[in-house]
This record gives sequence, C-alpha cells and structure tokens, in this order.
Amino acid sequence: MKEWTALSDGLSGLSDVMKGTIIRRLSELEQERSKLDSELRLVDPDYRNNH
Repeated sequence: MKEWTALSDGLSGLSDVMKGTIIRRLSELEQERSKLDSELRLVDPDYRNNH
C-alpha cells in the first residue's frame, strides 16, 4: 500500500478525475500482471523464485 500512497502524493497536482483514471488503469494493469504470473507459474512452477 505504500506504493499507492506515494502515487497519490505524486499525482497531487492533477484533478481528481485524472487521478482516478490513472489509479484505475494501474489497478487494471496490476490485475493483468497477476493473471499472467499465474499462467507463467503453470508453465514454469519456479517462475516466482527466479523473478
């Protein structure tokens, strides 16, 4: 959660709409990455240990 706080502080000059859009998109990308990580672990169970 520290990352989200730092991000929010860094975006403080932007409008609430713009901040919300950026944070929502980053959240979507984080979910996508999590899904891809799961798929990679199916192919290579040691994936997380190597990255």
